[in-house]
Amino acid sequence: MRLLKFFLLLTFFCIAYSAQSIGKKYDGLYVSSVIVKNKTDQEWRRAVKDAFDEVLVKVSGNPGVNTLSSIKDEMLTHKQIVQQFSYENAAGKDGESVLSLKVNFDIEMVNDILKKSGQMIWGDIRPETMVWFLNDSDSSNVVITDQDDESRIFKDVATKWGVNLYFPITDIKYNSLANLDIDSNDVTRLVKEFSARYNVEQILIGQHDRRFSDKFNWKLVTVDDEYSWSYDNTSFNESISNAIGHMVKDMVSRNAVFQEDYLESVTTVSFSNVSSLSSYQSLLNFLKSSPIVSEFYVDKVQDNYVSFSIISKGGSVALSDYFQKNKNKFALIADPDAYETVEMAYSWLE
Repeated sequence: MRLLKFFLLLTFFCIAYSAQSIGKKYDGLYVSSVIVKNKTDQEWRRAVKDAFDEVLVKVSGNPGVNTLSSIKDEMLTHKQIVQQFSYENAAGKDGESVLSLKVNFDIEMVNDILKKSGQMIWGDIRPETMVWFLNDSDSSNVVITDQDDESRIFKDVATKWGVNLYFPITDIKYNSLANLDIDSNDVTRLVKEFSARYNVEQILIGQHDRRFSDKFNWKLVTVDDEYSWSYDNTSFNESISNAIGHMVKDMVSRNAVFQEDYLESVTTVSFSNVSSLSSYQSLLNFLKSSPIVSEFYVDKVQDNYVSFSIISKGGSVALSDYFQKNKNKFALIADPDAYETVEMAYSWLE
């Protein structure tokens, strides 16, 4: 019940700020710093590769982009992609001084590689996100603020994705919101007063309830919609990393540029539970009506199972995001390998 009240409270918070929000330019999308052992050529090549992998993820929003064979092939034709680099002394995790390599990549070349590989390009104007994370204990609710050490874990992960995160500032009104009963007549007024301090476009809500075997509940509330998910039996750091990655997928699908111009690619998708002619027809109609599906071909039909080759703008990443937004029509099957060699597998619900 308390979790439900918490989520409702933050939904009111979203309504309060949504009319005022704007995006903000994120600096450093095409720059990355990697810790190195020394200044040898071998270590330089290793660090440049790691830095480039991080830049590709930040610009495309796809965590698996560096595993694509098309990306690796394109890299061979862009020998001058490193625009400049420098060695710097940085602070390590324990405060000790470490050597790092800072690499600036050529913007046009990076974008060209992604476009030729059919990937989205996420512009540098990105939604501002407020993190409202509740550590739940038996005695009280504790919201992580910008002054807490835990906020650094969120920010380190967000840097890898190229997003800005903000946290509440501890004060009297913050304490009121952390423990306020949703049934109170003052709830709307207090939330509006509190949210007026921040100019953000969405809220990432999280709760860690240790009474349920380290269960983490999350909700992303945007101007237009909201999404909920949870992780069971995961560590604090792992849940944060997964949650921010989940959030970025939604942000990319809503804000990526070149959504009409990047190259199309083919994704193999299977659907089970297609048990009648009417369900098969409704599935075909769904694919035909999709704004990102250009063409599709039936690869196999057997019993209640059908597989397709789907040509779409943005490939599997954009297609997965589109399916996620229509999750009332089908459920994702966790193990695609159960249905031969397809990239995604779903159970059709209509």
